[in-house]
This record gives sequence, C-alpha cells and structure tokens, in this order.
Amino acid sequence: FDKETGFMRGRDTKGEMADNFDPLKWGNEYTEGCAWQSTFAVPHDVLGLAELYGGKEAMIAKLDELFATEPDYRCFGYGGEIHEMTEMAAADFGQCAISNQPSFHIPYIYSELGDVEKTSYWVERMCKEVFSYTDDGFPGDEDNGGMSSYYVFLMCGFFPYATTENYYLHGTRLEKITFRLGNGREFTVTGDNVGEGNIYVQSATWQGRELCECRLTHSDILEGGELHFVMGDKPSRWARK
Repeated sequence: FDKETGFMRGRDTKGEMADNFDPLKWGNEYTEGCAWQSTFAVPHDVLGLAELYGGKEAMIAKLDELFATEPDYRCFGYGGEIHEMTEMAAADFGQCAISNQPSFHIPYIYSELGDVEKTSYWVERMCKEVFSYTDDGFPGDEDNGGMSSYYVFLMCGFFPYATTENYYLHGTRLEKITFRLGNGREFTVTGDNVGEGNIYVQSATWQGRELCECRLTHSDILEGGELHFVMGDKPSRWARK
C-alpha cells in the first residue's frame, strides 16, 4: 500500500515502485484492471485496508471517489485496448468495473464498513442500467455463468462475500424466490413493498426473528427457512454492527 498515492502498488525485484505512477494504467502489476480496481481486491481484510486509509469514513470516501471517477483507462501493459476496458467504459459506473468479476464485491465493501444504504443504491442502478433481456443484456462477458449468477444475487437481495462465510443483505427486488438446496432443504426470500423506488431495507427477519445486522452466514442458509424483507424508499440506516 502506497500511502502517498492511496493505492496498492507493485514493486520490482529491488523492492522499488515504478516512476510516473498513473492509477488509470492497465496491465503490468495489475491484471484486467488498474490500481483503482486492484486496490480494493482485499475482501479478506477490508477493515485492515480501512485502517491504512485512516478509518472507515476515510475508506468510504475513497469508494465514493472510485464510483465518481470517469471510466477512463490507459492501454499501458497490454499494448492495446482489451475488451474489459471497453466494457468498463460502456457500463459507466466510474472505476467500479462491474463488467468484470474482480469488481463484483466492491458495492458490498460499503456494507462491510457499515454503510448499507450505498450498497442498496448501487445495486439498484446496476439492476436497472446494465442488465436486461436483450442480446447485449450483460455488462461484460458471461464467463461460465458468473455474470448471470451475479444478477440473480443482485435481484434476490443477498450476496456471498468472498473469503468469509457472510452473505451481505441489500434487500430483494422480488416478491418471492425459493432456492432448493443440495441438502434437500429450501431457502426462501420474500419481500413486501417491492417495486419502483423501494430500494432500501426498512426491516428484515430471518425465521421470523428480526435481524439487527445486514448479514446471514452460509451456515444459516444451509439450515433452510425464510428471509423476509420490508422495503421502502427512505434510507433506514439499517447497518451491520
């Protein structure tokens, strides 16, 4: 982590960082991305990364900057434009290259840091703006079901956060969906007030018990049962504790 620039950087065999750093350069130490996407590729220790930024609020501000930065790129280490660059620019979610799997977890970093409302906001925009039933209805290549699976999670209201047992909850866009689990049990997600503008979780229950935090675990889901959301158009400040 380079404190001077606020990005993850590569080092050469002498332990030195390259001169003329540009966070928009793709390639070399960054694969299918640049410093913007790679810096947040630490789902195993988001809170540790937040400490490097000076705390949760400072890291939330850096995430806000990622989404607000134009989806520009420099064809640096690849010698030319690759399709992941083109797709990021077309999706137009700033430097959150939601057209490629390494950015899938980025909206949920907000939830890890306690700001569930921003997760819900970006999920809603993604569902509406980059996914559809048309021939170009994916923001990037499908990659053996990765992109369509991501859309299912966005619509259903929960998402598996890599390297942990946690599924972060952002609120369903569906009235009911049932998953038939490999152990023979069923996991059902239901929603009240699902519809236009109701993108925020007002309350949620698991097995009839009110949830006070925005997550379930994989073990919870394997038990089977019902996750119920009440949705609304007002930010609820329902956050992980």
